[in-house]
Amino acid sequence: MAGRRYDQGRVKEYWQHVWDREDVYEFDDDTEDPTYVLGMFPYTSGNLHMGHVRNYTITDAYARYRRMQDAAYERRTDPRAWTQLCIDRMREGMESLGFGYDWSREIRTCDAEYYRWNQYFFREFYEAGLVEYEAATVNWCPDCETVLADAQVVEASDADPHDGDPFDGTEVCWRCETPVDRRELDQWFFTITDYAEELLDGLDDLEGWPESVREIQRNWIGKQEGARVAFDVEHAGDGVAAVDVFTTRLDT
Repeated sequence: MAGRRYDQGRVKEYWQHVWDREDVYEFDDDTEDPTYVLGMFPYTSGNLHMGHVRNYTITDAYARYRRMQDAAYERRTDPRAWTQLCIDRMREGMESLGFGYDWSREIRTCDAEYYRWNQYFFREFYEAGLVEYEAATVNWCPDCETVLADAQVVEASDADPHDGDPFDGTEVCWRCETPVDRRELDQWFFTITDYAEELLDGLDDLEGWPESVREIQRNWIGKQEGARVAFDVEHAGDGVAAVDVFTTRLDT
């Protein structure tokens, strides 16, 4: 077969050498949030068999998953160096799978040459009045210390109804299962509603798109027929303050 041949044995030997050299599996006694993963030790009465492979693959996969969570922070590694290492590993893996990417056109969103254009366009949007800065309610994970999208907030499941889990049914972080808080956070918003009509009209030009997907897009665009109205509300001792609202029924 023409072309590059995937040498599984060589790749395995290379990465096992890297893992040993970097002491990837060495446990850090100073870890603040350790995870104890126990794979039942084997009975040494014969050779390894597929039952062992199944058992240790599951525990090993979970242990690796936990190591990779907040990896740069836990390893006290420069995030840029860690990111670049991950990029190199992913690229090598994709190349070994034979994916036909032109790597000369590779981008890295953490490079200044990339994000300076994000900053440029954001400034253009800002000067055109297409972004707003205001407070909004977000999903916050106190353990991961980050904002979560609605899709990343899940309901805690209680596998054993007798274990008395106080968080059963509570909305939790999909990653660490910590109960999620709702908090106000100042953030930037793009006023895409100014282009709702154009975005909706553009959906008709998407040939081959299923109607169900177009409907999802319509709901995301969220155009509503209505008006913004300012009401003067009098506060005792504080004078009059304007309350700006959007309504689809001005008569109510």
